[in-house]
Amino acid sequence: MELKKEVAVNTRMFAGDDPVRTNLTVDASDLTIEELFEYVIDSAVIKYQAMKRRKKDSIIPAKDYYKVPKPGTRVAVQLSDDEMLAKLLKNKTPEQIMAEIKAKVAKNDEAEMAS
Repeated sequence: MELKKEVAVNTRMFAGDDPVRTNLTVDASDLTIEELFEYVIDSAVIKYQAMKRRKKDSIIPAKDYYKVPKPGTRVAVQLSDDEMLAKLLKNKTPEQIMAEIKAKVAKNDEAEMAS
């Protein structure tokens, strides 16, 4: 298997610059499978970190799991239990949440009685 591929990349020297298109040949033919796997890990870590940064209200857990997606695809965002609770609670107390739930139930009950 040839471990060489040409890809087109757009690179900006500085933010705001016009991108320059380069036909880049990436050659990994001198690498072992273990060395290639190190690149996979590096790339996966960068993608994981970017995913966490995109979710502005995300909690960075002490331990997590990341399934490497196939090239050209994205991983569906999965929330940890802590992230899900934080998203649901949105810095509210349990009492505030219960009051909101009761108000919604009452509103639904009124709508059903009216119909």
